[in-house]
Amino acid sequence: MTYAFISLTILSLFLLFVSFLKENKIKVIEKQVEQLSLNALQEQYQTNKRFERLEEELLFSSTYEQRLAPTSTVVHSPKRSLKSSSIHQHVFELFHSGMTVDEIAKQLAIPIEEVRLLINHVRREEQ
Repeated sequence: MTYAFISLTILSLFLLFVSFLKENKIKVIEKQVEQLSLNALQEQYQTNKRFERLEEELLFSSTYEQRLAPTSTVVHSPKRSLKSSSIHQHVFELFHSGMTVDEIAKQLAIPIEEVRLLINHVRREEQ
């Protein structure tokens, strides 16, 4: 009887030791789920960044086209159409108040080349 008790105790201690050494399947699954969730978050972040860039490009291109249309009419049209645009008038007012071309472009969010073109056109008219 004592031999049976000692052998069962040794067997139970051995199995307990083996159970600590054996890799836990739940931990492996938890690591896999964690890795998948991190990958999903990274992909979502990258997708959101791409979407924001596309929105900015679409907004910029549409506002640029809207602002570019009056500029193209300025080059080929009479002086009346130049003065009718509020953006153009605003550029002229800011230029005459002493602001630089870069400051005007930043404030109005239009390309520097467009501001220079408008200012050069006004200078030619004044001469």
